[in-house]
Amino acid sequence: MYGVTLDGGMADRVLVDSAMVFTLPDGVDVRDAALVEALAVALHGVNRAGPVAERRVLVVGGGPIGLCAVACAQHAGAEVTLTEPQRYRAEAGEALGARIGAQGEYDVVIDAAGVQASFDLAVEHARPGGTLVLLGSFWTPVSMSVTVQMKEIGIVPAFTYGHHHGTEEFAAAAEVLRDVPHLPDVLVTHRFGLDDAAEAFSRAADPTAGAIKIVLAP
Repeated sequence: MYGVTLDGGMADRVLVDSAMVFTLPDGVDVRDAALVEALAVALHGVNRAGPVAERRVLVVGGGPIGLCAVACAQHAGAEVTLTEPQRYRAEAGEALGARIGAQGEYDVVIDAAGVQASFDLAVEHARPGGTLVLLGSFWTPVSMSVTVQMKEIGIVPAFTYGHHHGTEEFAAAAEVLRDVPHLPDVLVTHRFGLDDAAEAFSRAADPTAGAIKIVLAP
């Protein structure tokens, strides 16, 4: 993973293996190409849930990955609801077509926050026999109530991306970006050049800045 386990993040130029290169679909601005990776993570989570077309899907957490999950689930034909306490992120979900505020039970619940409170909320709103996708990274342990067993909820973990029915999820995510052209305007709240990377990270860490996705451009 370039920029994570290998050097290559936030550089003017990066040498990569040709197998790691994907062609952007026509109509996708190269300035928005960085969103493909986040969309691929979300798309993998939606794919892990199984077919979602015409099913009720709840996304818990309106960060970048959660909002991408909203876009991917809608793109797959689901009826999507988002629950998110921060108003500006809830408004972003609404701009992507999601209903705001969990009501009742859902066929699929996608936990895109990865904390105890989001897990508990996901369990609460999953229907009996429903699916709970763990899309957010749980960096601290969480406890599980007997409700999970009583409802017989299927818990499905999702991590990064890969292939789905023979299709590269990274390439499929680029197609979602093409098909949801207003996604960059909703998701990207700030853009910085590489020389201003320190300011970008400071803005991302400021809860009052209203940041969703911050993009660095060489």
